[in-house]
Amino acid sequence: MNKYIKNFYNLYSLDDQVCYQAILEKKDWIFRKLFIPVSFTKIVEDGKDLYPELYALMDSSFLFKEMYYNRELFEGVDYQKVLGIINKFNEQFRYLHLYENLNFEDKDTFFVEINPFKIDDKVYKDLVSNFYPCFDSINELELKYDEEDMLDLLKLAMFNKEGFVLILSNEALLNNRYYLPVIEKIHYKSNIGKDKIEAIKEIASSIEVECEEYE
Repeated sequence: MNKYIKNFYNLYSLDDQVCYQAILEKKDWIFRKLFIPVSFTKIVEDGKDLYPELYALMDSSFLFKEMYYNRELFEGVDYQKVLGIINKFNEQFRYLHLYENLNFEDKDTFFVEINPFKIDDKVYKDLVSNFYPCFDSINELELKYDEEDMLDLLKLAMFNKEGFVLILSNEALLNNRYYLPVIEKIHYKSNIGKDKIEAIKEIASSIEVECEEYE
């Protein structure tokens, strides 16, 4: 069994000592340089253009996301069953992906570098047990697609090509946001566009962090 999946199961063990040891193992995962992607995704409300991820960042917060249909994740599963699974996840959870490397494949995305060493003790206790590695293999995740199994639901958000994921209960969030004032720097590509660069610099100035531009 993959050591990360073993840790995942141990985290929810009925044996308190096993659970405690699993939490301790996570410490080495979370204390590293991490990057959170932020996009210029737009929604329209009352005829106005809104940018939820940018607005969250202005408040040193991050927007946690709902689960949506992923063809690769749900390949071979009946579509109606998939909808039930997704709805069940979204009733309880939201998630946020974090990466160890910058990847500017999406030209409308920039990255926020966070410094986990700045996380205070209370926030650390809230986050560490909800911080999981990602897997790009359905087999390694051992998914059963059981909407009544909480652990199986959590695994859905752990499916990603790389990095880690924070999965929080809806009750832990305010308007799907989580306040995490540990931002170190903002990274963006020069081809993201002049207007977007100005917006990024305005955010950086507001939260008092530096920017780094890449060609």
